[in-house]
Amino acid sequence: MALVYLVFPGWCQPGNSDLQAMVDAEKAFIKMARTQNRRDAFLFYLSDSAVTQGPNGPIKGKARIQAQPIADDLLDWEVGYSDIAASGDFGFNTGPWYYRQKKTDEKPVAFGEFNSVWKKQSDGNWKNVLDIGISHGPFTEPLTWSTSKRSSTGTRSRKMGAALAAEKAFAAELVKGRKAAYRKAISEEVRMMVVGHLPFVGSSTLDRYLDACPPHQNARILGTETATSGDLGYVYGTVDATVTKDGKSQTKTATFVRIWKFEGGKWKIVLDVLTF
Repeated sequence: MALVYLVFPGWCQPGNSDLQAMVDAEKAFIKMARTQNRRDAFLFYLSDSAVTQGPNGPIKGKARIQAQPIADDLLDWEVGYSDIAASGDFGFNTGPWYYRQKKTDEKPVAFGEFNSVWKKQSDGNWKNVLDIGISHGPFTEPLTWSTSKRSSTGTRSRKMGAALAAEKAFAAELVKGRKAAYRKAISEEVRMMVVGHLPFVGSSTLDRYLDACPPHQNARILGTETATSGDLGYVYGTVDATVTKDGKSQTKTATFVRIWKFEGGKWKIVLDVLTF
């Protein structure tokens, strides 16, 4: 059964106009990709320094997208989950994507999950600053849009580099033991994604997520940003992942993204992505 998102009036948090505006920006992005073309939609809604996934790790900037020809294909997606910083100018969306080789094709030929970080610009417009997802098989369950039930806390005393500090502390714990480090760091609302698998949602799915992840090492942090309110931020980079297919193993440069949120007085991972 195809994944269907049921959208109702008032579907964003009551009174949270910033969250609604961010989701509306994503939906406008989706509409432009549907009605015009994928390339121009990405060029319009991505920031000039946006981070996207390339063939050998993340790529910063839009030069690669600019060089792509306009095609008659269709990359379509839906917003399934969103969260926003207390400052109201920085947040993320995630949800399913579908790809058709031609817009008129009846069925998609590829599926996956997108993850986009959005930031309000000085002119008041929202821009996508990081867009990295995974591919997996067809969806199996219907879902409704949702957002976090956990408020961020203690925003005044933290600095802009807080997400990076949380990531470095997590890296030190990983050396001692991967499962223990994750159990300590993940939010109950965590969403975890790795190529070839549907998203793992909630802390109870951690063991299955870790079993699905290929062995990887040599993490290299390439970029980070924290909201001005200091309660939500992302870190991205690369790792060397050992991928086995048809009995043969090879090392690939994989991209990781982690979104950190300050909840309950502690930094917690709310999104963990590994793609290659």
